[in-house]
Amino acid sequence: MTGKTIPLVLLLLFLLPACINLKQPYREVHYYTLEYPPPRFPDLKPLPVILRVEPFTVSPEYDTDRIVFRNEAYARNTYAYHRWRARPNKLVRDFLARDLRRSGLFLAVFTGENVGQSDYALEGSVEDLLEWDQKAQWLAVLTVDVTLLASREEDITRRIIFQKTFSARQPAARKDPQAIAAAMSQAMASVSGEIIRAVHAAIAAAPPGEAPQPGGSRENP
Repeated sequence: MTGKTIPLVLLLLFLLPACINLKQPYREVHYYTLEYPPPRFPDLKPLPVILRVEPFTVSPEYDTDRIVFRNEAYARNTYAYHRWRARPNKLVRDFLARDLRRSGLFLAVFTGENVGQSDYALEGSVEDLLEWDQKAQWLAVLTVDVTLLASREEDITRRIIFQKTFSARQPAARKDPQAIAAAMSQAMASVSGEIIRAVHAAIAAAPPGEAPQPGGSRENP
């Protein structure tokens, strides 16, 4: 190999990876969110209370914006090119807060970032948000743990009003991520409606002497 050939070979070796990369097909990342109308509650009466929805947590295996799927026992995998617009805990919390506001059942509904006192606080954790691939059909699986607390109760043993788990499994129309997003939207609508009814019932059932008054004040005993 001559002295003039060596630089040419080195140049080809340098350009070869770039040529190979240019030939690789471009894979677009698809982002999904939830889409459903807020649940309506014509049979329930508004309550004069202020509710705060705190930031939610999420189980470690779902702490990602990638869509998680289960295609065999004990396995959890993710798509590289199909993702949620936000991590599950923020996605679920924000849609639940939206539904609580639009329900018209509470004087006001704040999120954790808002400044101001509240009569009740709602904490939560997303335990499942995944695509479950079964032979016959795929399912969207959603499980949310929520805790309702009386914010102004000084006795910590009486602060917890309830702690409950809400879950839904919704069949997907097709075996693809977009269909899973649609099914997850239906699952979220169902879970959100159940949570709102449970919160409303628990607050409405509070003894009259303990029920918060408009503006967050309480009657003196």
